[in-house]
Amino acid sequence: MNNNPKHNDKDSDWLNNKLTSNDKARFEENNQKFIHLVNSVQKVSVPQNKSKAELWENITSKIEKPKSSKTIHFSGAIKTSIAVAASIAIVFSVLFTIRNSKTEFYVASGNHKTIFLPDSSKVIVNADSKITYNPANWDKERKLQLEGEAFFEVKKGSKFTVETKMGAIEVLGTSFNVFCRNSLADVACFTGKVKVSNKLNEFEILTKGKAVKIDDSGLRQYAFAKKTEAKWFEGEFYFNAAPLETVFEELQRQYNVTIELPDVSKRVYTGKFNNKNIEKALVNICIPMNLNYMKQGDKYVIIPLKKD
Repeated sequence: MNNNPKHNDKDSDWLNNKLTSNDKARFEENNQKFIHLVNSVQKVSVPQNKSKAELWENITSKIEKPKSSKTIHFSGAIKTSIAVAASIAIVFSVLFTIRNSKTEFYVASGNHKTIFLPDSSKVIVNADSKITYNPANWDKERKLQLEGEAFFEVKKGSKFTVETKMGAIEVLGTSFNVFCRNSLADVACFTGKVKVSNKLNEFEILTKGKAVKIDDSGLRQYAFAKKTEAKWFEGEFYFNAAPLETVFEELQRQYNVTIELPDVSKRVYTGKFNNKNIEKALVNICIPMNLNYMKQGDKYVIIPLKKD
């Protein structure tokens, strides 16, 4: 087996499926021993809690080191062993990288994106939101991390977990919406059953039409109207006694604009807007809240109206 740097690059490219079909066929034809080695090593479990350095140390510790500083002439068998050890190093390095690398999807403000996970579960990700998961380990552990908001349609199978900074959501096969921003999370179950827990391991079991809010005070379950909940991926945003500041934050995300607010920390809003026209959206929010708006440069400024 040739062990020059160029050949090692070919090994790595083959492992990462970066070769063209012709180069791949030629490589496999000329490297039967290496292919057999890879197939054997891939059956070895690579622990998730071990570093690449620790794995390699375990391998090299089994290779006897020479006791003399004199020049040593290796036999053909020893040269072959060293070549095999080098190949194992390449394989373990690539496998470790693949099995421990995570896939991240970030959706910028002003956008929505539909993503299909390795088991064909569907995720619709809202603006300024991110999901992260390990695709190589997905068949063993269906788990992802969410920052922001997303709607999930989960295929039936093993436990499916969504982790947020406010807590975790566990399901087997269902559809549900998760919102988690700042210090507030909201989970709504559309079909099936959902277990929602916070950092204190307090939990609620949700069935169809039930939702739960999570904040620093705990979990509060409530019923919701399906026709208005989680319509954001259709461009409709409904609010029921929501903090007004939260409403304007969502408006900024959907239109990718900057909005300057007066102090509205104690005000709440019930109503809706859509993501088709920002002027109409601002009117829908401002009029019932006795506010006005004006555009200054590339931002919108919200102005309280004087009471008569």
